[in-house]
Amino acid sequence: MTYSARRRYFCLAILAVLGLFAAAGCGTGREADVAAKRDLYLRTEEPAGATSFIDARLTLAEKPAVVLVGRIAAGDQDPFVEGQAAFTVTDAFGDHGSDGGHDPANCPFCKRRASQPTSKAIVQFLDEQGKVVPIDARKLFDLKPNQVVVVEGKATVDPLNVMFVAAKAIHVRQ
Repeated sequence: MTYSARRRYFCLAILAVLGLFAAAGCGTGREADVAAKRDLYLRTEEPAGATSFIDARLTLAEKPAVVLVGRIAAGDQDPFVEGQAAFTVTDAFGDHGSDGGHDPANCPFCKRRASQPTSKAIVQFLDEQGKVVPIDARKLFDLKPNQVVVVEGKATVDPLNVMFVAAKAIHVRQ
C-alpha cells in the first residue's frame, strides 16, 4: 500500500470515528435537554395560594398570574398533546376524590364537572420564543391521566371561553 493510500485510509477511519462520536452525543444532548427543562419547570414543593378555576376566572382581568389545582383529564379524549409540553386539566380544587380508590373517569360528579367549559384549562409550557416546548409532557414530567397537579403561570381566556395557562411551574401531587 502506498503512502497516499495509507494516508487516505487513515483519514477516512478518523472521520468514521468522529461521526460515531457525534451520533452518540446527539442522544445524550436530547436527554440533557429534557433534564434541563424538567429542572426548570418541575417543583418538589407545592406553590402556595392555589385557587379553583372559577375563582381564577373571576379575577383574571386584574390578576392573570394563577396557581391552579387540576386533574389531568379531558373527558373521553386524551388530555395530552403528542410531542408537546401541553395537556388539559379539569378543576380539582377541593377534589372530593382525594381519598384512595377514587376513579374520576367513572365518577358521575367528576364527569359532570369536567364537561363544563369553565372547569377546564389547557396548560402549555412555553420556551423563550413563546412556542410550546417540543417535548411530550408525559416524558418531561412523568405524567399520567388523572394525576392531580398544581400549575403556576399566567392565564388567559380566549373568545371561545377556553382558559389557557402559560405555565412556569408544575408540582405533581402524590
